[in-house]
Amino acid sequence: MHLNLPTYQFKITKQNEKPFIYDIIRRKLVSLTPEEWVRQHLINYLVNHKYYNKTLIAIERKLNYLNSFKRFDILVFNNKAEPEILIECKAPTVNLTSETALQLALYNQQYKAKIIIISNGINHFAWQLDINSEYQSFSFFE
Repeated sequence: MHLNLPTYQFKITKQNEKPFIYDIIRRKLVSLTPEEWVRQHLINYLVNHKYYNKTLIAIERKLNYLNSFKRFDILVFNNKAEPEILIECKAPTVNLTSETALQLALYNQQYKAKIIIISNGINHFAWQLDINSEYQSFSFFE
């Protein structure tokens, strides 16, 4: 599926008739779902267009949210190992709603990243914390 992100050369293979894509951060093949397709494009955008170091990016790690375990999609740290960007990925067919943004903002209460982003690969919304600790939308994708 074509996304509203630059295209990349991915390593895609099949195992037992199921597609897998190589993740450059986790350094392994992962199941190629529609959400994973978006996640891999965003990872490559961060590394190849925004020049974030791969070693400063975490993918799908557990977080404790309201006494249950959830997983964030992408968390980018700065050189001081502080959370900088928290990204929630959705499949291209999923509409991005205010509930999705609220979910991400609530997740971010744990990490306190300065930038939060939601994307379904077609539409992207980014917010940055200002000096009053309020989110202001801005353009992360050029």
